[in-house]
Amino acid sequence: MIQADKNYRLDTESLNNMFVRTGSGEMAPVGQFVTLTKVYGAETLTRFNMYTSIPVNGMPADGYSTGDAIRAIEEVAAQTLPTGYGYEFGGITREEDQSSSNTTIIFIICVLFVYLILCALYESLFIPLAVILSVPFGLMGSFFFAKCFGLDNNIYMQTGLIMLIGLLSKTAILLTEYASTRRKQGMTIAQAAINPVTGGQYGLECGEIEGRGGSGFTDIGTVGLFAFRTARSGRLFK
Repeated sequence: MIQADKNYRLDTESLNNMFVRTGSGEMAPVGQFVTLTKVYGAETLTRFNMYTSIPVNGMPADGYSTGDAIRAIEEVAAQTLPTGYGYEFGGITREEDQSSSNTTIIFIICVLFVYLILCALYESLFIPLAVILSVPFGLMGSFFFAKCFGLDNNIYMQTGLIMLIGLLSKTAILLTEYASTRRKQGMTIAQAAINPVTGGQYGLECGEIEGRGGSGFTDIGTVGLFAFRTARSGRLFK
């Protein structure tokens, strides 16, 4: 593809100054072979992945998460877009859409990884199950209170949930070891369990409270705070 200098393509008459060779070998102006028609078009063309596109920005309504908005767009697009048209998400929404299908797999891998480490620590396949039991309680509490507070299931919340798998397991190990030591000192089962659970958890919960400039981590803090509270209740009844 070639292009003339801009001084030679200022108007339609410039086509008469461009010549091409015909079949008979003579030179003829390009204007003899084309017909020009004035039409209205866009001043600029927006492209996405080399395709002509129209950018559309929006925010989910109150009471709906970004995940709900993504599913709604997918349903409407499948029903209304003509043949040959498509859509793609951009920015954080694109990352969320691509990563949402892998969230369950990531959770399973994290739990399995923690379990294998505990098996190596305790040299047993069954003792780590008592520690892992705190994870479901914590995750259920996170989802429940996140729903109550209207938090979106976004990348921050998913990061907090993955972080919780390790933190809950670590806390369960410490509390189990401490309770076992107190039990050997002659305390009752209730005293040995309540003291470390109530004492150790408050420090972790205070660490989940966001400080100055931490507004972007509200989801992580809320998920962690109520996960620890729910997991603490689960440990008291284990």
